[in-house]
Amino acid sequence: MGQKDTARMWLEAVGTGDTARLLSLMTDDGRVHTVGTSVLSADRDLDALVALVGQLKQFTVDGLHFEFRHFTEEDDRVAVEFTGTAELVNGTRYDNVYHLLFHFRGGGIARVTEYLDTQLVNDTVGPLILEATRS
Repeated sequence: MGQKDTARMWLEAVGTGDTARLLSLMTDDGRVHTVGTSVLSADRDLDALVALVGQLKQFTVDGLHFEFRHFTEEDDRVAVEFTGTAELVNGTRYDNVYHLLFHFRGGGIARVTEYLDTQLVNDTVGPLILEATRS
């Protein structure tokens, strides 16, 4: 299995909330950094990543669905451009564009940097996160 396949499987695991699969594709010290200043922007270790993916699964009707545009591989890196769509549990549509850069080490994903429309995150997912933190 190549690095592009691993990146695709990782993204599909995020979309379906399959945290066991997600973790199996990462190194033990793997990290994910979501850029920007949205409610989801952060540098996450594996525990925080699992918590986020679980939260995202709860906020969607049937997960996140991705349409992949481009995979580019060079050395230990894979860049992926894609769109993601979901219906949120409050009836809001979540349709975002992404660029993720995966860094591999020893066959596993060691680091992911995620670029996305952070204002859209705040406008759509943000209210659900704020509501969940109040509960």
